[in-house]
Amino acid sequence: MLELFHESNDFYSMKELEKIAPKLKGIVEKTVKDVVESMVSGADIKQKKRKHQELLSSIEALEQDNKELEEKIKLHSTQLPAEITEKLETLTADKLAKQKELNELKTRMKLALLKKNADVVKKAANRWTDNIFQLQSYVKKFNMDMKEINKNFGIPDDLDYV
Repeated sequence: MLELFHESNDFYSMKELEKIAPKLKGIVEKTVKDVVESMVSGADIKQKKRKHQELLSSIEALEQDNKELEEKIKLHSTQLPAEITEKLETLTADKLAKQKELNELKTRMKLALLKKNADVVKKAANRWTDNIFQLQSYVKKFNMDMKEINKNFGIPDDLDYV
């Protein structure tokens, strides 16, 4: 009878055993219940009640199932953090690459803005220089000395367009 449990590693109800045991192991149908009860009392098999049904199985089968489940848990618990760590590393690398690209774009935008502002400032400086030259030409009509006018207004002698 114990061979039946070891071969199948499965759970059986008493009714199933009474039908299967005579066919597979040649045990008399009326003695199956007595054999099972003696095996339960001898701790060769274990009896559990599940949803109003008694299930019988070999203790070795239960221990083997327990070991298999523990191995699966260990396998999954070691694989999961490795996968998560790998994913985290790739996401971190992607983040750093995107940040670098963003910083490069910001630098390019700042340079473009500075160039644009430099052009505006250059045009404004040339416009003021042009205005000063026009003022100097107007003042020349009154026969005034240019060096004295430049000195009084703080205009350098080497003033020129930018």
